[in-house]
Amino acid sequence: MTRESLNEFVKLLNQDAILIPKKILKNDDVYDETKIMFSVILTENRDFINSQNIFPLSELIKTYEDVSVSRIMYECFCAEPKATLIKKEMIELSWQLEDILDIPTEMRYGGNNE
Repeated sequence: MTRESLNEFVKLLNQDAILIPKKILKNDDVYDETKIMFSVILTENRDFINSQNIFPLSELIKTYEDVSVSRIMYECFCAEPKATLIKKEMIELSWQLEDILDIPTEMRYGGNNE
């Protein structure tokens, strides 16, 4: 196997990978479906996050607020009441994103980022 084919193989493996932060994974206070859905959305926004000079907390909170209950129902295979709870948990977690991801103070939304 050449280095190029190995790189292509790794790229294929990472194509559908979901990044689940350890602090989310270990959180016993939320549904497992919340952990997965939260991480799916975080992963979808990875390039946007990495393109910013400071952590885009307010934009990410809005992203979680804008997720439709029907999308959660579809992706989590659950009914509307549970999807509504999952959305609520995701929004609550989104407010803690800087701590969940251990964002350095100078890169935080309210930090010394002059």
